[in-house]
Amino acid sequence: KAIGVGITSGFGFLDIEIGHTKLGAPIVTLSKKLKDYCKKNKFGEISVSVSHDGEYSIAHAIIQPL
Repeated sequence: KAIGVGITSGFGFLDIEIGHTKLGAPIVTLSKKLKDYCKKNKFGEISVSVSHDGEYSIAHAIIQPL
């Protein structure tokens, strides 16, 4: 949603992955196709914050401009 494209626009759930660093911080990995789209549209680094409590979770993404 932060990038502004949905699954009907040629991108799918396999084009973005949320992993974590050795210290546990979330990290975003994009497919080549989505990386190229972001570069073309002048999107820079994507930062994500993820939190949960019991059965509820929330995530927030921030995209830095190039």
